[in-house]
Amino acid sequence: MSNTDSTEHCDAFVRENSDNNVRRPTWNPLKLWIDQKRRSLPDEKGLFHFQHFRMVLETPLSSSQFWSVFGNLPTLLSDPNNFDPKFELQQLSGFASTATGNEYRIVYRDPDYMTKLRQACNKLSGMDFEFTERLMDFRVEKAGPWGGETAELVLLPLANHAASGKASVLMIAHPYAHSKLLRVSIDCIELTRIGWLPDLLAGASPHLFEWSQIFNKVFNITQSRKPKNSPFIEQHWQLNSLTNLPSEISQATSMHPSIDELLL
Repeated sequence: MSNTDSTEHCDAFVRENSDNNVRRPTWNPLKLWIDQKRRSLPDEKGLFHFQHFRMVLETPLSSSQFWSVFGNLPTLLSDPNNFDPKFELQQLSGFASTATGNEYRIVYRDPDYMTKLRQACNKLSGMDFEFTERLMDFRVEKAGPWGGETAELVLLPLANHAASGKASVLMIAHPYAHSKLLRVSIDCIELTRIGWLPDLLAGASPHLFEWSQIFNKVFNITQSRKPKNSPFIEQHWQLNSLTNLPSEISQATSMHPSIDELLL
């Protein structure tokens, strides 16, 4: 990788990170700038990351009360550590409740990560860039319908995000014949890649969210219990390409049209 290319990339990264505008473009995880420089990356870099989660819960809440939890993303997706949060979640545009087209921003201010970003850009370009915060925006591509038996939530990282890709959550709520509790099935799959070299070298998470923590929060907020013989399923895969996917991934993505769109 030439020094000129690296400097231009770091300049673009700094501009994107400092730009407070909304309605940014998205990134296609199959066509990233870093792919052009793949030979300069270690083998474990630039991978595709899949996460798959499946859970069933039973809650005393009504379906409308349950859906209201997903209608408040700033609460649902906020850092669970209230005393020393690693990030702040802000809503940038859209409706008060979760709706298609809403945009949100995650603001990281971890001094250690800011130092790693500065060191990464210095390594890439030989120039010294200062970072006080890392801005990462995402958009709601699909939401709801909140109130019926089924609902979908699809989140899309935007151009200033460390990751590119998409996350899809499919939920089915239905009364359980032998209980007064509402039974809800949740299936989530996330496909992502790191899109910016400074984030990659600084060790950024390739994931949009820590879904196991989010679902644990859902479990607690909704006063839920886990039915017998309904284990929490968590699967992770790392792939160099999306050709000839393992059957487990193909089966998991078949329930999520938004993820299948990327694979096609």
